[in-house]
Amino acid sequence: MNETVLILADFVPSKTKNTQTISIQDIELQKLFKQSEIDKVPKTYLYVNRDFETVFQNLKSKLKIIKAAGGLVKNGDGDYLFIYRLGKWDLPKGKVEDNEKMKEAAVREVEEECGIKINYLGKRSSHPTIHTIYVMENLY
Repeated sequence: MNETVLILADFVPSKTKNTQTISIQDIELQKLFKQSEIDKVPKTYLYVNRDFETVFQNLKSKLKIIKAAGGLVKNGDGDYLFIYRLGKWDLPKGKVEDNEKMKEAAVREVEEECGIKINYLGKRSSHPTIHTIYVMENLY
């Protein structure tokens, strides 16, 4: 899997360095990700547009959305649970089944992936939803 990242923002972060400029035209995801595969170097692209929400909605409209749920798990000692998959540390998560509520899916996925039993659910996180986009052949 490709390690290329696309960041949409309405400003240029102050500590940005070695950025790749993308033209104002529509973002061609497959082209961006294929180029980093050819170069064999993961890249981070920063697309700056005052109306990045519209750009994001446009990108989303072209992709198949697969809903996933998971959670940040903390034990009684205050330790957090992470899993190591695909060469990276990550939070446990997985696909939401048809007619399943997000909270139910999050608990099920954490329990299935980690072999533990969740016995307490805290407040829902106030952190924003994370959208992970996987670009594959024949996706469009």
